[in-house]
Formats: sequence, structure tokens, C-alpha cells
Amino acid sequence: MANDVLNVQSRVTERKSDLSTGRKQGVIPAIYYTVGKDPVSVNINERELMAIIASGNVIINMKLNESESQKIIIKDVQIHPVTDKIVHVDLMGIRMDKEIEISIPIHFEGVPEGVKLGGLQQSILRELTLKGLPADIPEVINLEIARLDIGDSIHVNEITIPKVTILTESELAIVSVVTPKIVEEVVEEELEGEEAVEGEEAAEGEEGVEGKEAGDKAKEDSGDTPSDKE
Repeated sequence: MANDVLNVQSRVTERKSDLSTGRKQGVIPAIYYTVGKDPVSVNINERELMAIIASGNVIINMKLNESESQKIIIKDVQIHPVTDKIVHVDLMGIRMDKEIEISIPIHFEGVPEGVKLGGLQQSILRELTLKGLPADIPEVINLEIARLDIGDSIHVNEITIPKVTILTESELAIVSVVTPKIVEEVVEEELEGEEAVEGEEAAEGEEGVEGKEAGDKAKEDSGDTPSDKE
């Protein structure tokens, strides 16, 4: 559970020009949703928001206009496609006795044995979607991968979290260790080269046989080859 507090202030304007000016001044517009109440437009200090995000906390204590703190999660973050800066955030109020659905980041621990042998680690999924009570949902999913050899993978159905349901498709691979593509291409080129040489040798052999047969036939026609009667 997080001890950090995210302070937000009610926002009265929705004009694009005002929102743009606010962003330049380090103020991020957001919407606060909570069950049974109307959405509230709020402003968040950019530095404070970035610090909360960097902490990795799933459950956040939020104060709206200096009121009593309440539990929330960050439901969605919109990023500018060019500047990569946050342009808008959705905040969702939660109850500790009600299940929530949320995506939790995966942290890979250790260096796979296969990587030490020259393999390549492919991190396919970076997060899993979980459902459960807020107190039961971890802030991060630590996944030990040191045992993976070349050709090994870990799938979603191999992960278990007590009291929590994993909603991500169970058959999906999370991480794999594979043979580097450049090595595969070199092997394929070598095999293709060997096949080409074998093909050329076979063709030359066939041409040699055909040439010999043609020569023998020419000798018979010219009378150079003794007949069976002689």
C-alpha cells in the first residue's frame, strides 16, 4: 500500500487553450471517476504525478482539494506521440472491499542460462491484467527467468497469484529464449551453399556420362569400335 499522497485540484475550465497553457506550466488535466458519483475534472502537478508513477505503487492515496485522502488507481495515461509527455490521466476511485481489474507490470529477475550460452531473450509481455481485491493485487509481478535455456519459454498459465485471477490469455508466452536470428541465417546460407555445390557436382557428373555415351555412339557409327562378329 502506498503512503505517498497525490494532491489534485478541481478544474473549472475545459477550453483547449487553457489546458494547453496549463500543460506548459506543469499542470496535467485529469478526470476522476468513482462509482455512484459524477466524474470530476481535476488538475495534477506534473512532477508529483511523475513521482507517483515512478514509485510503482498500484493503490494511491489521493486528496481532492485538501479533503480526506481516498484510494484510487491510475486507470489510463495518454501520452503525446511526439514529445512523449503526459497529456491526460484518468483516475479511478476504488473500495478496498470491491474487486478491481488492473494491469500490473512484470519485472524479470536473473539472466537466463540460454542467454549466457549465446541465446537471445525475447520479452513478449510487459504486464498482466489482474482481477481481485486491491489489497491482494501486487504492485509488480516478479518473474524468475534464470533457469530458461535456449528454446524455453514461460507462459501466462504458469503464473499463480494467491486470491487473484489473471485475465490475460493463459496460452500467451511471457518471455522466451531463442537462437539469435543471425546465427540461423548463417546456418541456412551454409546449407544452401552445400546444396548448390552438390547440385553442380551432380550436373557435371550427368554431363560426363552423357558425353561418354555420345562418344561411344560416334565410334560405333564410324566403325572404330570392333563389331561382335570380329
